[in-house]
Amino acid sequence: MPTLDRLSGLDASFLYLESPEQLMHVCGPVMLDPATMPGGYSFAAMRAGIDERVRDVAHFTRKLKKVPLRLDHPVWVQDAHFDIEHHVHRLALPQPGGYPELTELLGQLAGMPLDRSRPLWEMWVIEGCADDRVAIFTKMHHATVDGVSGSNLLSHLTSLEADSEPLGLGGKGSHGHAPSDLGLLGRGLVNPVTRPLSLPRLITPSTQMIAGSAQPRARVRRWPPPSRRRARPSTARSPATAQSRCRP
Repeated sequence: MPTLDRLSGLDASFLYLESPEQLMHVCGPVMLDPATMPGGYSFAAMRAGIDERVRDVAHFTRKLKKVPLRLDHPVWVQDAHFDIEHHVHRLALPQPGGYPELTELLGQLAGMPLDRSRPLWEMWVIEGCADDRVAIFTKMHHATVDGVSGSNLLSHLTSLEADSEPLGLGGKGSHGHAPSDLGLLGRGLVNPVTRPLSLPRLITPSTQMIAGSAQPRARVRRWPPPSRRRARPSTARSPATAQSRCRP
């Protein structure tokens, strides 16, 4: 069978634990100075540039596919109908465009869940900020990125100089093939049977670590408990005894 890009138990847990009151995406703003952009700022040009840079990165163009009857964790598949307009949006910040207006808007955007029928990310370009700045607010689900991978993905969209190429990721990611529902159902029935066979491989490193940490403790000399220690007779004399022995 072809290899599937199945979510790990940890990544899938961010989907299972998500609720309207507890969203499981990570987000953050970036402030841009349009004066440093070669050719000036244009939302259409910015969105086109983002579209060009995310097309070859699986994290931006993959979406979830559920296993029938939920017999196993979901898998990642390529979104055949990926459209940048579903992910990069444009907003105008209410005037005067200061910090209070920006934080209120970002709070509202952060409280909106991501659409699970599409790749789990979105970007909001917010115009009208103070000092003619442009804010970019990015959201990505924790099931697809963590702190380190999120920073690496952000570097693919940015560069060290205004007119230089993006830092890049050092290679294109794998999108995974689009399996049929029947194929996913078959894998979902087989995986619970074969999963116990991988337990020795998972447990062996843990047992070796525990055994290694116990060996130094065995070489430590253990003193007997206080109840078993022998008390030495005290040589100190009381004042009365000392005086009686000093009398003629």
